[in-house]
Amino acid sequence: ELRNPLSPILHASTVLLRGPSGAEAQSRAERVIERQARHMSRLLDDLLDVARIRQGKLVLQRVPTALAG
Repeated sequence: ELRNPLSPILHASTVLLRGPSGAEAQSRAERVIERQARHMSRLLDDLLDVARIRQGKLVLQRVPTALAG
């Protein structure tokens, strides 16, 4: 799952490194990199949270929740 955002990032960086390809293509590549980097950051945050839970550094408190509301 962590590899999924890498492919679009690598492709977009290739577009940027190729040189002048038009403002729209450059802007699109920048947006792809930003969006996928944010996605990867969220995945890593979740992974670190799971590691903290498994190590006992973070304790989850289960409480009943009404789903009908």
